[in-house]
Amino acid sequence: MKHPGSSRIPFSAWQALALYVFAATAPLLIAALAEARERDFAAELAVGAGLVALAMLLLQFISSGRYERISGGAGIDRTLRFHQLAAYALSGLVLLHPLLLALPSEPGELGRLPAGLVMLAGAPMLRSGVLALAGLAILVALGILRAHIALRYETWRGTHVLLALGVAVASLHHAMSVGQYSNGMVLRFYWMLLAMCALASTGYVYLFKPLRLARTAWRVKSNRPAGEATRELLLQPESGSALDYAAGQFIWVSFGHRPFPLNDHPYSLASSPREGPELRLLIKARGDFSGNAAAIAPGTPAYVDGPHGDFVIAGHDADAIALIAGGIGIAPIAGILRDLQLSGDHRPVRLLYGARNLERMAGREMIDGVAGSLDLNVEYVLEAPPPGWQGGAGSITPEAVLRTLRGTDPQRCLCMLCGPTDMMLAAEDALLRAGVPAANIVYERFDYA
Repeated sequence: MKHPGSSRIPFSAWQALALYVFAATAPLLIAALAEARERDFAAELAVGAGLVALAMLLLQFISSGRYERISGGAGIDRTLRFHQLAAYALSGLVLLHPLLLALPSEPGELGRLPAGLVMLAGAPMLRSGVLALAGLAILVALGILRAHIALRYETWRGTHVLLALGVAVASLHHAMSVGQYSNGMVLRFYWMLLAMCALASTGYVYLFKPLRLARTAWRVKSNRPAGEATRELLLQPESGSALDYAAGQFIWVSFGHRPFPLNDHPYSLASSPREGPELRLLIKARGDFSGNAAAIAPGTPAYVDGPHGDFVIAGHDADAIALIAGGIGIAPIAGILRDLQLSGDHRPVRLLYGARNLERMAGREMIDGVAGSLDLNVEYVLEAPPPGWQGGAGSITPEAVLRTLRGTDPQRCLCMLCGPTDMMLAAEDALLRAGVPAANIVYERFDYA
């Protein structure tokens, strides 16, 4: 099925996974067909772990979530989560590689394992492998700790790319300089093929795409407050052409005179394509670039990469729609509500929207504006409600989630969730218990720390 807002047919999640498994394990097949080596089982297992780890490392450059043909079918949440889990898995294989090589042949000699590892680490011919292992450890550690050490997103992303490239180069050198199987013509060709794909992927994201985006610049039409610590930015295309997207999708956007690839950030679209070519963004100050959103002046160039994501209604057969938003998670849901209004949708729509306080509840004016055109029931929940507040108080609870299903058949209700991760996971669990099919629960995550 064609993805809304995309001119290309994306891979399904299963197709992408099948291609990944084949590409990651192909070195094992190539090695198995090579001339047999006279090594013990542990050594062969160590080599196999290293071969798969190197293939997975090079494939990480492709599974970064920046390709709509991949993330459009699998979903950006699954794509990014897979990218993270693959990093953990290949790190485990990399650690297993030297451990098995240094493993003594006799169980009674296990005490010699540390000395064996020290000997491997000090061998001059293995220096590139040791460097690759150290770089990978730093790479993974920064990914895990980024949210806890106040590392700027732009700094982390630049470091992430440079470290990944360094680890890939060192790993390839290690495999081709000391690897017996990798010295074979077929496997050497395969490594070169994967390396070229990784390099092409990096060049596309950090060179080709910015050059292309520079020719299709947008400009900030307006920038106004949309609540406490939240800005509403309206972007208009300079050329007058519209972005082909579906309500609920997101874009990567950078502001300034040049589309520098480390400065783009993902933001959900709070508009509907039926409104016209202008794009509406809701940006909440979080301490990184978004904290300076108020300083973006009208007329500032903007460079838009998208659309991305599968947080859309199209492709789901449902008789009712439940929308659950927490905080700035209202952004894509606002676009969906506008789209439902402008398309004349007559299905029952239920909205559960929670925020810290009334001042942080962006979009209430828009919600009130579409309420008269939709079969819409709204429940607001505030953690710190003002005196006389008539809505819910506290956090979004499973009971509040279940209330969004009143008057609907859970089997036929499409539930769309956007907000803090804990809220979405708890809401998903409540919806599944209520009988909503897993295929009818849609959400996107960007934070996997």
